[in-house]
Amino acid sequence: MTRRNGPDIVCCDEPAHQQCTDIYDYLKRIGLDEFGLEDDLTQVPHGTWAKIQFGGLMGLESIHAGHDVSCVGNITHTIQCIKRQYASLDEVPREQVLTAMRTYRIRRRKK
Repeated sequence: MTRRNGPDIVCCDEPAHQQCTDIYDYLKRIGLDEFGLEDDLTQVPHGTWAKIQFGGLMGLESIHAGHDVSCVGNITHTIQCIKRQYASLDEVPREQVLTAMRTYRIRRRKK
């Protein structure tokens, strides 16, 4: 989760925390590049951070599942499967992750 004062990554243990951090950094790198933005929490709209994080995770889950998904059930499992399947995050099919980022829609709050 990204907050204005920096990302909050909460995982059960140190190896899991490092995996979450690696994925977050990867998604942020490719997502900011895709949207033509710099890494500045005060300038990047909240909705763009949501697309990068949530859309990116859904893209990774789609790669793992082999089909489009509407949610990620277990983030840790998805990350572990992706890391087993690809020797490096740079080998992950980038366009599939970017497509999920671009098409991700934030749920609107009901008034």
